[in-house]
Amino acid sequence: MALEQAAKLLLIDEAKGRRLAQTRGLANIGTVGILILAKRRGLVDLVTPLLEQLITSGFRMDEALFQKARSLAAET
Repeated sequence: MALEQAAKLLLIDEAKGRRLAQTRGLANIGTVGILILAKRRGLVDLVTPLLEQLITSGFRMDEALFQKARSLAAET
């Protein structure tokens, strides 16, 4: 669908889908990337509590991604 619509950016979290999008030349971003972007644009004050809420609600994120996101958001 993203190819059919000539999308400039694909929002997707699934690892397999992200890899496929990349092989097809589609720029993509996931939920964590959106949160970091929101902080950089001043739309949210802190990313860490939002990441914790995602994890609590069942969002799968390993510790390495959690720490990388905190670092990119300048919260470490």
